[in-house]
Amino acid sequence: MDYLLDTNFLIGLWRGRGKGIEASFLAAHSDCVFGLPWIAKAEFLSGAVIADHDLEKVAGFLDGYPVAWPDEHTLLQYATLYARLHAQRKLVGPNDLWIAAAAIRRDLPLLTRNVKEFSRVEGLRVVDYAVRELRAQSAQTTRAGICKNPRNRARPPRVGLPSRR
Repeated sequence: MDYLLDTNFLIGLWRGRGKGIEASFLAAHSDCVFGLPWIAKAEFLSGAVIADHDLEKVAGFLDGYPVAWPDEHTLLQYATLYARLHAQRKLVGPNDLWIAAAAIRRDLPLLTRNVKEFSRVEGLRVVDYAVRELRAQSAQTTRAGICKNPRNRARPPRVGLPSRR
């Protein structure tokens, strides 16, 4: 994996049906593998159930992304981050903290628009994909070469799916 996706990236991709800034970011970084922290997948699924989306379509949408499951190191990373932020009185939401712990554990940047919240987490590489994509478009540059292993990868879906049954 080259990036982990925050839940807001998934929501934007789903709602944009392949035409939003999230889809543009994926297209500009087609040599990268994008993964999901387990908690981001759970948050997205929870929203889909609440909104009464077709769960088969939701599952198809999510299936193209490898999941970053927690291990013992992730649990320790979470606990360490929590203790540090608690001492500083700068806590972030528990789900966001799990997402941050997963990204730090794997030494991966996190794609999000929630920069304010995640910037409080020391050691987390936060990428505001909207800002980066706008800069890349205006400079007419590509991000080729930033991914670790660009060849022979499973590709995640590139288009959003209908949001209702």
